[in-house]
Amino acid sequence: ARHTGLKILELEKLTRHWGRDRKPECSLFLAELYFDLDSKQSDSPDGPSCMVEVTYHLSKIIESVSLDYAIDATPISWEKSLSDSAFKRFQGDETAKEVLDYNKRSFWARYFWLSAWLSILEEKKAKALEEFCRCLSLLDKEGIEEAPVLIQLPHCRRIPELNINRII
Repeated sequence: ARHTGLKILELEKLTRHWGRDRKPECSLFLAELYFDLDSKQSDSPDGPSCMVEVTYHLSKIIESVSLDYAIDATPISWEKSLSDSAFKRFQGDETAKEVLDYNKRSFWARYFWLSAWLSILEEKKAKALEEFCRCLSLLDKEGIEEAPVLIQLPHCRRIPELNINRII
């Protein structure tokens, strides 16, 4: 499985500049893979760090979100991530809204959690605290009568899930 992950990351580097931008979700997935790989390599500090790659993919997320915002002059439409037929099927249905809300919360919780870890590694403790607080607020679902969010990360061996207890 580790060998497969390394092959995916090698392929990613080869295709990185082919002129097509990746979706933010893809960049986040790749950043998490690099972070997981780096945390495994921390057991043997002689290997090269993957944190530069994590930073690269997190910055691509912000770049993508910023470009989408500038072009549309509205926040990214998460509804567009669903196919038109799927969205039409759910129109007026609370289930679709719940799925979109969960996906949005999950995505940004993962983003802020990873960004906080980068800040810790860069010894920017105030920024890390701010990022962890953002992550916690997304996981907590404050004011909503639901259980806190549990995010599965099956592609990460060291941290297979993200929840409030892991942040605290």
